[in-house]
Amino acid sequence: MLFDAVAVLAGPNGDKALSAEPDAVSFLMDADRHLKAIALAGVSGLAKKTQVSGVVGVTELGGNGDISKFIEFARNGKVWERDTA
Repeated sequence: MLFDAVAVLAGPNGDKALSAEPDAVSFLMDADRHLKAIALAGVSGLAKKTQVSGVVGVTELGGNGDISKFIEFARNGKVWERDTA
């Protein structure tokens, strides 16, 4: 499977279900490790579990042009500023 960016949008029930799903946790961690642009909305539990909150290239969607920030990160393909190697 190939992807350039990831958006995880859910509410409280979805957040709880995704946080308990090992494949969902692994997928988001892989996206982070592969320097993908990530957008999150309503998944604070999943973000905390995967430790992606506050990371460059991870956009918390809440309004005020946040989607534009995500699109800008996604447009670049990878978020090289996140590369620690």
